[in-house]
Amino acid sequence: MDPQYCAQDVLHCDQCDATTVSKFCKLCRAKLCTDCEGKNCQDKSHTHQVLPYPQRHSITQNPPCAKHAGKQCQLNCITCGIPVCSTCIYSKEHSEHSFSEIRQGEGHGFNSETTNQPFDSPFKLSLSSQPGDHGVITEASQEASAISPPNVKQFLDKPQLLYTMRTDIVGLSCVACFGDDEVWACGRENLIRRHSIRNREGSFLTTKCKNSPCGLTVTKSGQLVFTDVDERTINIVKKKNKIEKLVKLKKWLPRYVCSTSDDDLLVMMDHADYNSEPTRVVRYSGSKEKQIVQVDDRGQPLYSIGGYTRYIAENGNRDICVSDNGYDFQCVTVVNQAGRFRFRYRGNPILDKKSFLPKGIATDSQNRILVVCINNVSIHIIDKDGQFLRYISDYDLCDPMGLCVDSKDNLLVTEYRSTKVKKIQYIKS
Repeated sequence: MDPQYCAQDVLHCDQCDATTVSKFCKLCRAKLCTDCEGKNCQDKSHTHQVLPYPQRHSITQNPPCAKHAGKQCQLNCITCGIPVCSTCIYSKEHSEHSFSEIRQGEGHGFNSETTNQPFDSPFKLSLSSQPGDHGVITEASQEASAISPPNVKQFLDKPQLLYTMRTDIVGLSCVACFGDDEVWACGRENLIRRHSIRNREGSFLTTKCKNSPCGLTVTKSGQLVFTDVDERTINIVKKKNKIEKLVKLKKWLPRYVCSTSDDDLLVMMDHADYNSEPTRVVRYSGSKEKQIVQVDDRGQPLYSIGGYTRYIAENGNRDICVSDNGYDFQCVTVVNQAGRFRFRYRGNPILDKKSFLPKGIATDSQNRILVVCINNVSIHIIDKDGQFLRYISDYDLCDPMGLCVDSKDNLLVTEYRSTKVKKIQYIKS
């Protein structure tokens, strides 16, 4: 038995003095009971990583910085192959370098050999509970984490801009891959445009939207699906660009949408009366409603309430990933296929100079999650368990908004004002 659980040395929660300690915060070193775990994470003066209490002995310290006395290294500089502290990160020496999280050995301290290798194996860190959340590793989380891609692809030392495509779409906000050479895209007009690398002029589809389509996706069978908030419809485009209503809603407003590996549709929805019901994700098989994801196990809303931007994507492990820029959320919320809460990602406080405000979201063949942060004009890459991996902020990105990933794991990002789509290779073929 762990001696700290013995009767002669009773543990007390650092928040309420209860004797039922079950959690430990890695960063603020607090012992917590189940009831106080969420309260501790609401302290946004610093970040939190909450672990089951028995796992506290596996916590290791990052190495000291070789250049700045008294500073601990926070990240690994991929370009230089060394760990660096926060002062190093913002120095001229590392101004345009790429960074990753420092990897720890499994309970044996800092592993410099592993750290110097750029992402050749999945992380083995515990799932984090982010500020304001109360999610830790559960059975559902562990099951989802166990599903790994068959072949691990390494990151490029420096991502490469493959090409830039001008679309002339005003307010370019959504993009969906149609094969590896074409995209569907839309913005603040009632048209959805199809662009090809080979045919610069492209073609377009005229919708009956009073304003503009909100979200769009391409199904496994290659059919375009888009949502019309004003008409409260989910629409599918058949042969010869014939538009058919797939779903007509009465009290709900369909917004962003994605296609799943099972060829279902996941649709973000707000209630027409925002205060009536929490925002939800609905799964459709054709026009049939199969699943509603709305609240966590405690009955708390999973997503912000109101007409905020919430892009959605399915990960390869069947997790449902939502980028939520609503007030008091501003995070990526991930639930498993059954709709059970797994974690929230709120950005990287070391690299983010401004608050994390997510927009477009996508996933790749490695089960990594890519999300736009418009405040920091960057793209965050995290693993399937919410651990930060990489930060893309080069290529003169201007108001990045929508994201998609093609079958070769190339990233396509839309620029809201410039009307451009940029294709970026970030992992090795």
